[in-house]
Amino acid sequence: MEIIGTALFFRYVNRMASVLLSDTPLPSNHPLLKAFFKKMAGRFFSKAIHRSKPIGGAIGIIT
Repeated sequence: MEIIGTALFFRYVNRMASVLLSDTPLPSNHPLLKAFFKKMAGRFFSKAIHRSKPIGGAIGIIT
């Protein structure tokens, strides 16, 4: 029964997200600004990707 409830809940959330959100998570859909925002997002997230992360750090268990 819980599986059916979970599936229905996620279906509802996905439908609301598709109605309320735009096609892109970027602030502007203009081609020139879109390229700029993509480049800035890439620089921002590349630091997080390349940073060393301790095992178990996401759940608060650091060994």
